[in-house]
Amino acid sequence: MRKRFQPLVSGLLKAMAQAKKALAKKAKSSRAEKRAQTYLNYIDGRWVPTSGGEYTENRNPADTRDIIGRFPHSTVDDVNAAIAAAERAFNGWRLTPAPRRAEILFRVGEILIRDKDKYTRDMTR
Repeated sequence: MRKRFQPLVSGLLKAMAQAKKALAKKAKSSRAEKRAQTYLNYIDGRWVPTSGGEYTENRNPADTRDIIGRFPHSTVDDVNAAIAAAERAFNGWRLTPAPRRAEILFRVGEILIRDKDKYTRDMTR
């Protein structure tokens, strides 16, 4: 009698293992979606949401369950605000002495070098 039920039990165990694996994948995907960062526009020295309120998910093409981030659909108003802020900032920047500008740019370069591994991972996901 045991031999008669063995294929049935074996099939059920296999189906349960497959279901468990599928649920784990779904849970992993759900966690990835919750972890995904929502990016903002940097305008006038502040991180601000898009005025249109719309965002696009960018997914890893090698694993579409992996959401790299949510990026704003910037509107014409967002772009105009960024341009106006850049024009205002330019006046202060052009009056900054060249040695001070060099210090700032050197510091930016140091940060890029320090964080290059993080940038590399982000760019190759």
